[in-house]
Amino acid sequence: MCKLMKSIVLLSLLVPLIATAQFTELGLEGYLGAGIAMPTNESEGADMGLNVRHSFAYPILDPLQLELGIAFARLKADDYSGEVMPIDLRARFAPFHQEKWFPFVYAGLGMLHHDVSDVPAAADPEAKRDSWNAMVPLGLGVQYHLDEYLA
Repeated sequence: MCKLMKSIVLLSLLVPLIATAQFTELGLEGYLGAGIAMPTNESEGADMGLNVRHSFAYPILDPLQLELGIAFARLKADDYSGEVMPIDLRARFAPFHQEKWFPFVYAGLGMLHHDVSDVPAAADPEAKRDSWNAMVPLGLGVQYHLDEYLA
């Protein structure tokens, strides 16, 4: 399953990079982002990992966009390691448009795949190591436009 997740993420990252400039006139936008997956537990040796996200957004009304996205993050510590892959559909609302900056809020629904490859000895043996869970992404953001095609 790990190779399948990596292939899906890689394909979703490469295809829109070629197509983004072609669809700008139509209103379709492609996003690519990278960041840090921060550990949120007290495990020994918990370390930051890579987090990448790619999505497409299409305007529905002037301040409202629908965004379909996929992400991938690797999490690790001394006793465990695993990967998560959320796939979601979000509504992005951006009521304040300025020339370069605009803030937005988003909410959506999605599914989160987790695959824990190394587990601590004290873990529940019946815990699901590879499964899908429903999720509700909520958040705030700010976008800055560098030029006509890049934000």
